[in-house]
Amino acid sequence: MLGSTVPIKWQLKDYRGNYIGNLSTVTALLVGPVGGKLVAPTPNPSTTLYYDTKANQYIFNWKTTGLKKGNNTISLSLNDGTIHDAGDASVER
Repeated sequence: MLGSTVPIKWQLKDYRGNYIGNLSTVTALLVGPVGGKLVAPTPNPSTTLYYDTKANQYIFNWKTTGLKKGNNTISLSLNDGTIHDAGDASVER
């Protein structure tokens, strides 16, 4: 919902299937309209990117204030130089 905080959650595994939980692995999280320019999302002021060791997942609380209604692409850049399309998120009013 526009104007709210939306958690973006994902997991990373190595080639053996082990979870990767080192924050330095993620060099950039980018979002933007599908087919448009990707930019760093605005975080919720009370949190930053963190790793939940119990759920083995990264969490970024995305503040959607000021966004336009529609679909947004989410992309991850990792410290090995790879870029991963993490999927699309629909932002409604």
